[in-house]
Amino acid sequence: MNAPHLSRRLCLLSGLVCATGPLWAQTPSPTWREATIGLQTRGTHHFRYWGLSIYEAELRVAAGFEPTRFAQHRLALGLTYTRSLKGLAIADRTISEMQTLAQRSGQPWEPARVATWQRQLRALIPDVQTGDRITGVNQPMQGAVLFLNETFLGTVEGSDFAELFLGIWLSSQSPQPAMRQALLAL
Repeated sequence: MNAPHLSRRLCLLSGLVCATGPLWAQTPSPTWREATIGLQTRGTHHFRYWGLSIYEAELRVAAGFEPTRFAQHRLALGLTYTRSLKGLAIADRTISEMQTLAQRSGQPWEPARVATWQRQLRALIPDVQTGDRITGVNQPMQGAVLFLNETFLGTVEGSDFAELFLGIWLSSQSPQPAMRQALLAL
C-alpha cells in the first residue's frame, strides 16, 4: 500500500475515533433489574377512563418509604397497558396531567422547560401494545429513568420533572385520588 492511501486511511480512522470517543465515555444504561433491585410492591390500581380499561398500575418502593416525601425516594411506577396506544398520545397526556398537577399544587410551570420535557417524552415513549409495561424509576435529586418492559428507553433529567411526573399518581394533589390511595396503600 502506498503512503498517500495509508495516510488517508489513518486520517479517516482517527477522525472516526475522535467522533465516537464521547460515546465510549458515556455511562452505561441501567438495566431494569438494577434500577428496581430491592423494591417491593406497595400497591396496585386498575385505571379506566370513560369506562375503558387503560392500564394496570403498580408502585414498588424500598423499605422506609414515606408517601408524603415520595419524590425523595427511589421507587418504580409501572403501567401495564391493557390496550394499544400511540406513544405521542401517551407523552402529550402525561404533559397535560403534569400541568394540571402543577396548577393544583402551585408549582412553577415554565413553558420553555415543559417544551423540552415534551420533546424528550415524545422521543422516548414508543407506541405500546396490549401487555406492554412502561416503568418510570425515580432517581432522587436526578430525574426519572424510563423502561419499556425491561428495555431502557432513556432518562429525563431533573428532580422537578420526576416530582411532577410521578406526582400524577402519587401527589396529594393528584388528579386521580383513588388511584393514589390504592398505589400508596393508604
